[in-house]
Amino acid sequence: MTERSTGVEEKRRLILDAAVRVFARKGFHQSRVGDIAREAGVAHGLLYHYFDSKDQLLGVVVREIARSPEIHERIGELVEPVGSIRRIVERGQERGEFRADLEPGIAASIFYGGVDAMLTGWVLGTRPDGDEAIAAAEHALVEVVVGGFRATAPVG
Repeated sequence: MTERSTGVEEKRRLILDAAVRVFARKGFHQSRVGDIAREAGVAHGLLYHYFDSKDQLLGVVVREIARSPEIHERIGELVEPVGSIRRIVERGQERGEFRADLEPGIAASIFYGGVDAMLTGWVLGTRPDGDEAIAAAEHALVEVVVGGFRATAPVG
């Protein structure tokens, strides 16, 4: 690579990394190109030299993430808890405690997704914090999920 192409790739990487931070902090729809340029420490117009739009920038970020070895490793980490939950659902079905018409893998993904969404909300600061809020969220998740898993309606 020439020195110029190395500089171009470094600048492009700087902008991509800044976009990831801004999207994570503000969300895609609330982020502006100016926010990304400021985070990267580059002029607003320079960002358009590398990317046509915020949408194109997001597309590149998603493709970069999908190719990342770290992401592939994390996907393996995700499969492990979903598999464990699936086995719990299967055992509950065998004992007649859970509905027999549920597909265990889908049910496990739904449950895990609910837990993940709650945790993400707390990490991003979009959910109320504190022991009472956490206890209420735990209770709501269990009631919604278990109510849907339950083989028979609860008694009185």
